[in-house]
Amino acid sequence: MSGQGDDRLAPDRSDVGMSKAQTQREVRQRDRFQCKFPGCDRGGEQYAHIVAEDDGGPYELDNLIFLCYAHHNFWQESARASDLEKRRLVELSEKLRDHQQPDSIISTVFGWTAHDDLVVKLGGGVLARNQERILESRDPNRPYLSLRKDDFGLLWITANFEDATGVTCFEVSENKMSIRTSDAWDIAINRRKLRFIHADRRMQLQIDQTDDLALQITGELFLNGGPFSIMPNQILDVRYRNTFVANQVAGGRGVFLAPGEFTI
Repeated sequence: MSGQGDDRLAPDRSDVGMSKAQTQREVRQRDRFQCKFPGCDRGGEQYAHIVAEDDGGPYELDNLIFLCYAHHNFWQESARASDLEKRRLVELSEKLRDHQQPDSIISTVFGWTAHDDLVVKLGGGVLARNQERILESRDPNRPYLSLRKDDFGLLWITANFEDATGVTCFEVSENKMSIRTSDAWDIAINRRKLRFIHADRRMQLQIDQTDDLALQITGELFLNGGPFSIMPNQILDVRYRNTFVANQVAGGRGVFLAPGEFTI
């Protein structure tokens, strides 16, 4: 829902000594991960200057608002217009920046290409190759994570993850992601990465697509009643301190992780 924006619009560091990534995160959090354009219900995707960079506008929190791609293009076109229109755009942008964004459900659609040989890595603990079901829940009709590749070579992801109380807080249905902003501490999505951090900071999920088009999944997740740490080198059952390394999934069903249980 939130992209990293167009890197061409930003210097490496803001004028207040904060890194670009830190500035972007503060913009996302302030704007509740939503496009600030009036009436738009999409998640924010890019970081728009209020005072244009060409006019000396700094890359810092007070001079940025979060917009979807379409409305960022609208802002950019207006920023190239007359001085009067620029002034009006700055006034409007400042009002939008200062308008408190209510919590709501935001959604966004993303698309990734797929390799002929579809590979998914759950940290360093499990490797799944060319199968749809990746991570199983106790409900056989609702796995935590599944994916498919279509005839055009697009990758379609479906995911459902719960917080520590068992309430679904992160959901993707065929590449359409829906999240309540009140459930999120941070959300970021760009061309090759998706990251969600729960509001209590105890649950987080990151999906990266590597250069060979494999999916690398890491995070701190609650699975089938217990916490698991999915790290690049292993999977850790936090409750029982069991670790899982270099397993392969085969046979159609995904890996089942629960406190004290591991089935492939």
